[in-house]
Amino acid sequence: MLAEIIALALFLGLAALTTAANGIASSSFTREGAHVDFMKYIPVPYTLQLQAKGLLSLLFSYLSYLMDIAVMTFILKLGARSILYYAAAGGCVVFFITCLGIWLDSMHPKLIWEDELNALRGNLNVFFNMAFAIVATGLICGGGFLLYLIPHSTISFIFLLYLTGLLILDIHMYRFTIRKAAENLEKLSV
Repeated sequence: MLAEIIALALFLGLAALTTAANGIASSSFTREGAHVDFMKYIPVPYTLQLQAKGLLSLLFSYLSYLMDIAVMTFILKLGARSILYYAAAGGCVVFFITCLGIWLDSMHPKLIWEDELNALRGNLNVFFNMAFAIVATGLICGGGFLLYLIPHSTISFIFLLYLTGLLILDIHMYRFTIRKAAENLEKLSV
């Protein structure tokens, strides 16, 4: 059972780090640059614009994570049940880190830059999102180990607890991100 807990921590940590490392969500407003005001004037609700930014990040991040699962499945010889669980639970982690990145970049985007490369170089939101992903990975690993120490707890119970907790966390983070990022967008100007 300890090996399964270590694999759980590995996969969920990998989901968090893969998402934070690509910087798509945590530079979503920064990439708009001087054109960020355009987002205020187009006849599309902020919620839909934020969802589009999130979906773009989710597409790339989740596909990258699924490739990680494929490689790790080959190395660790995982069963179908484990693969499906890691895909679902990892998807929840990817979603959470994506929401966090959008919220962080909505607070302090780097809107003035000369070229696209400088926009990402000077954007500390990518760093802060990665730092949080590292902390989240530590919490995931520590939580898994603490659950392992509970007498008579099965791996199915731990998996179910993690998945339920991640789903609840995602629902709250999504609502928080949409609300706060829309407020931040309203205040933004170049």
